[in-house]
Amino acid sequence: MNSLSIRIFFISTFALTVNYVNSAILLVNSSSIGNGARLTTVSTSNWNTNSYSNLQKAIDSAISGDEIWVKAGVYHPSKNPFSTAVVANDIRNVFLLKSNVQLYGGFSGNETTRSARNLTQNITKLSADYANNDTPSITNSPNFGGPILTIPRKTENAVHCVLIPVRTNVVLDGFHIEGGTASLNLNDSIDGVRIDHNQGGGVYIVNSQRVIISNCKFKANYKTLRIEKSDSINLMNNAYNLNTSPIQNKESNRLHLTNEFFNNNLYTLVDFRFSPNQYGSIVNSIFKSNTVNEQGTIFSKTGHLDIKNTLFQYHATAWSTIISPYLIWVEDNTLNVDSCKFFDNNVYLGNCIYSATNIELSNSVFKNNTGESIGLAADIGYDGIVRNCIFDNTGGIHLRNLRDTVINCVFKNTRLSIKRNLKKNKMAS
Repeated sequence: MNSLSIRIFFISTFALTVNYVNSAILLVNSSSIGNGARLTTVSTSNWNTNSYSNLQKAIDSAISGDEIWVKAGVYHPSKNPFSTAVVANDIRNVFLLKSNVQLYGGFSGNETTRSARNLTQNITKLSADYANNDTPSITNSPNFGGPILTIPRKTENAVHCVLIPVRTNVVLDGFHIEGGTASLNLNDSIDGVRIDHNQGGGVYIVNSQRVIISNCKFKANYKTLRIEKSDSINLMNNAYNLNTSPIQNKESNRLHLTNEFFNNNLYTLVDFRFSPNQYGSIVNSIFKSNTVNEQGTIFSKTGHLDIKNTLFQYHATAWSTIISPYLIWVEDNTLNVDSCKFFDNNVYLGNCIYSATNIELSNSVFKNNTGESIGLAADIGYDGIVRNCIFDNTGGIHLRNLRDTVINCVFKNTRLSIKRNLKKNKMAS
């Protein structure tokens, strides 16, 4: 394979075509009996005789355009980019990725094409749990606030599992990413950027562009995926289970979530903190049975956020003496919610959506949602539009501004169908 043309699609942004010359495939097999090599074609025997036993060595050996295929197994971080010392099982060890290199898991060790891999059968773990003994669990809570999740945060685990600093055109596909603790109250620097070791236990992305993370499963990570001051980050077909704070964004533009699944996680699930004129989206995703406090299931501040065709179901929010929780909480930005479903959620303040600023809510259904307090499906700020929505056995809507508009909505068995903060709200039929 002397030349490789890769066409990468970034949702709602652009298509990028990159042509690499002399690109190759590198194989990784933890039980390899040979030496690694860059291969232009792959045969079954290469998996034993021409593969790397250490994943980080394969990454370090790759050049622009290369693909790395990783056989099923458990791989632990082995590189400390903040020190010249090489120490096994160091808590600052990471998998340090490179620009223009793509990593793929899910191989059995006899494939000759990437399409032949099986992600379900060939589990490929990138684990910060050096001892392989973390056992996250979930139990039912007797009190309001949903189930109790127990997620280990062991001091011997690596702080981050994967680090992507100042990189471009990176693909991470088909891995189970587990055990990152984000538990070290210390900052380091690499390639001129600061790394906060109290963030990003699973994956830490900073000052990077055009990164795709797809077909991955995140489990038992703290502050799971940190995305900071980056651009064009696409998360697709990933699952998040038994983590805290799955996605945290700080001033990154064009962050897009597509076909994402969140189940049994703790705290704010997706934190979009944009700078002005930045935007992001959540499309075709599922948020189910998570326990939320702090700032809700989704928190967004500044910029613009689109949420489309997404399900929110069986959530419980716990009361916080500092911050009042909602499912979606938006401040100082614009929000578009279209074709979404909010079913069977137990929200402490009763609000599925709280927006202090511009919101357009359309073609969505709110059903069987309950709360301890106000009992609203949506609390709408200024210049809000609610159209073609159904409110069934749930809270109604609160309009805060003269210019708020409700069009063609259905209220059935609903408490406080429309609560008017001002007398001149426009009610369009």
